[in-house]
Amino acid sequence: MRNKFKDYYLVLDVSKNATLDEINMAFRRLSRKYHPDISADEMAEEKYQEITEAYEVLSDDKKRREYDLNYDYLKSKRTLKKIILVKMIKERIIRMKI
Repeated sequence: MRNKFKDYYLVLDVSKNATLDEINMAFRRLSRKYHPDISADEMAEEKYQEITEAYEVLSDDKKRREYDLNYDYLKSKRTLKKIILVKMIKERIIRMKI
């Protein structure tokens, strides 16, 4: 099974050029908000795991370099899939109207 591309910068709400300090601050802020022992949000545990996964990659220099090497390619591939899907949906809607 293929792993879905996750935009870790988006998960932590930081820019691609974020410093380690900015990543640490974002992780602390989000982990306090979504920690399963604190948050009443039903999706808190899932969000917390995603935040932790993003932090583990972006806070480690080696993992971040590897992630960044594939980031633009994977992001553009995901965008292309969305564009194709939207076009297919529009075509089906047009066919339904005819």
